[in-house]
Amino acid sequence: MVHIVHHENGPWTLRDEDESTHAPGPERLWNESYYFDFALPDGSLAGYVRLGLYPNWDRAWYWACVTGPDRPLVIIADNFAPLPEP
Repeated sequence: MVHIVHHENGPWTLRDEDESTHAPGPERLWNESYYFDFALPDGSLAGYVRLGLYPNWDRAWYWACVTGPDRPLVIIADNFAPLPEP
């Protein structure tokens, strides 16, 4: 079992059901996000990929970013990506 400690909310334990998708709440912008962050040990390259699922809005947000010292920032953002199949 994994325990997360948030600086404002204290400890929170991940449960088995947290490892799969959740039933959407009633809010239009309710979302579930998946992140993949990465960085080289020397800091010469870093970035992230985010997939945000918005089932009540019938879309997904796909964002990817790569950057580093003396490198241009590269961002891909698609806020109208189709929802992936379950």
